[in-house]
Amino acid sequence: MKTKIHLTLVLFFLFFYSSYAQYYGNGFFCYTCDFGIEIGGTASNINGLDTSEKAGIYIGIYNSYEFNDTWAIRYGLGYANLGARSKEYKTNVVLHTMLIEPISVHYSFKNKFKTFTGVNIGSTIVSKNPYNEEEPGMTLFGKGIKFMDMSVFAGAGYKLTENIDLNLKYDLGLTNINDIEGSKDKWKKNWLTLSVAYTFR
Repeated sequence: MKTKIHLTLVLFFLFFYSSYAQYYGNGFFCYTCDFGIEIGGTASNINGLDTSEKAGIYIGIYNSYEFNDTWAIRYGLGYANLGARSKEYKTNVVLHTMLIEPISVHYSFKNKFKTFTGVNIGSTIVSKNPYNEEEPGMTLFGKGIKFMDMSVFAGAGYKLTENIDLNLKYDLGLTNINDIEGSKDKWKKNWLTLSVAYTFR
């Protein structure tokens, strides 16, 4: 089940990418934007629970627009396998999350280094929540986890070549994702992403 979910979501993004990539020369919804793809790993946790970090993957596609050699903006879509390792149940809380990055601002210096900050809107498509006694297993649009959430992020990057960037960013959850009836606990997901991005210029 877990492998099928990963493959389905990854194939969805690859299909979208293949359709999307034909626009990369001029961007998508932006004639002068550059198109890119980003792949990496995540280390996530959920504040408000007795948990430890969980490893996952991240895949993203994006457009970027450079105002000059220093300032740029970026927006795109992504998939992240997030969650945490429950110490009480000795199993993972799993959040297969689609991410929308409305916009992020990037500042570059010395032609190699950059910092950036922005906002993500997430939607949890498939989840596993052992704290929900009604549906403790992997479920589609499962109860106990809010469908929509928001996070802010900040990070830094290094340009390896003209087209390839190495990026490290941290997302701080703003939304209480706990939707279990009668529960007053606040759960907020946070995650660290290390990724490699390739921009078609």
